[in-house]
Amino acid sequence: MVAQGDAPWRIDQNRAPLIHPRPYLEMMPFLALMAEHGRLQPPAPVSSISPDDQETKGILFCWKSKIDKGEKLWAYLRSIPFPIIQSFYQELIPWAQANQIKIIDITKYNHAEIQQLSKFKNSLYLASDQLKSLNDTVQLMQISKLIVSIDTSLIHVAQWFNRKPLMLCPKFPDGRWISTSKSPSSPTIFSQDFLYDWSQPLEKAMNEIKKTF
Repeated sequence: MVAQGDAPWRIDQNRAPLIHPRPYLEMMPFLALMAEHGRLQPPAPVSSISPDDQETKGILFCWKSKIDKGEKLWAYLRSIPFPIIQSFYQELIPWAQANQIKIIDITKYNHAEIQQLSKFKNSLYLASDQLKSLNDTVQLMQISKLIVSIDTSLIHVAQWFNRKPLMLCPKFPDGRWISTSKSPSSPTIFSQDFLYDWSQPLEKAMNEIKKTF
């Protein structure tokens, strides 16, 4: 495993949920919009995280989409292949180490992929196995300054918690993101220039990450 036992952001599984997951997921776009216009305040920081950890400049990543039985192709188009993820980390992690930035990844990897990521131990924290509820994701988000994701739900939650969301989209994303991409309150969106080619959005994402910190 990659840096799990001594993770400074260990999730408190005994803590009562901040929000009830199911109705919140259904209302997420509406709540995010209210928060962006100053009409809704997110919950207070999780008390189980120390003040020092709350100030940590972390980056939370989600690279792969959950596969729905009826939309397997859509999940494939949205998800980033593992060799590309690995190559991205090879460039990012030395920079993150030099700047004392934590890299947290909630992507669900298979055993072989986890083994390959083990070379980044002490720098990359794989947290997917610890996520039991939306509250667990919120705890990790509270110590992350930047959220990088292909998952739209995570982007909505990031906006509500006043975290900077950076969304990676395929060549033909959900039309709702296209219609809002020019709004001042929308997340930063980097889309493919060519189908299956993640080189341009990831290059832009790397530049945006370094500019943010």
